[in-house]
Amino acid sequence: MLTSYFMLIFAEAIANRMETEYTSHIRTALDACWSFLENRDKRGEELYRLLDDGTDFSGIFIYMQLDENEANGLLWDNISYVIGVTAKEAFEFENKKELPSPLENIEPELLDVFID
Repeated sequence: MLTSYFMLIFAEAIANRMETEYTSHIRTALDACWSFLENRDKRGEELYRLLDDGTDFSGIFIYMQLDENEANGLLWDNISYVIGVTAKEAFEFENKKELPSPLENIEPELLDVFID
């Protein structure tokens, strides 16, 4: 859980630097992550849907692709990492063994990638 807190703190600073039309979507996703960490009131599936809702129209993965500001590329990666880590922790909290495939590859070393 400490990893998620650390990453969320930095993600807040990252989100504040980003110039994108998708700021409100980022804010919603980060708020949901905080809500899980503080209250345990979000499910893993709910957090994962913030990344990929199964459509071609919304979700952080889609917004990353649609954002035309090239300076945001690595920033989007970090936003998606923190949501992914938090979603995985929520699935683990629920004792769910099956994860969406993008979350299966999240390892503790992701924090090093996030910091770099």
